[in-house]
Amino acid sequence: MSIDFRFHYSQTEDRLAITAGNGNSTAVMYLTRFLTERFLNALGNAIEKTSPAIRSTPAHSAEVLAFEHEQALVQTTGGTDFTPVPSTLPQDKTYRLVSTIDIKPLAEGRLQIVFRNKDDRLAMELAQDTLHVMHSQILGLATHANWKLDIKTPWLFAATPGGADASKLTH
Repeated sequence: MSIDFRFHYSQTEDRLAITAGNGNSTAVMYLTRFLTERFLNALGNAIEKTSPAIRSTPAHSAEVLAFEHEQALVQTTGGTDFTPVPSTLPQDKTYRLVSTIDIKPLAEGRLQIVFRNKDDRLAMELAQDTLHVMHSQILGLATHANWKLDIKTPWLFAATPGGADASKLTH
């Protein structure tokens, strides 16, 4: 059975929402700003550590990962910039706030990501290109929400000319 995961920004809750559905039912879990920042940094590090592309060129890992990131986004979005789309969260009477996120490396650059609270868990296994897209979409939603997150992913900033915040760069 296939599970469909989607990420949303809930303005009412000021949280990111993860919906997971299998066609019969849908569950919603919420991420705080704090946990979103920690997750994006941990995901960025995990992408770097598990990327098969940088094994052959470790000295240029930031540039290689930046290229891999851009390539994954172009293949998925056709190169268009992130544009948040209004969405409606499913009616779910159980409020599930994510308390921990586990990231486990698997073979061939894949990762298992498990979002947990005290009673529930949402688990997914994703390939490297999908991990890049997930990182980009969650960061895009956080930026749209006007969250000022401290993202420490050097290869991400190499992906755009001048980096994500050119004022932080010196030559």
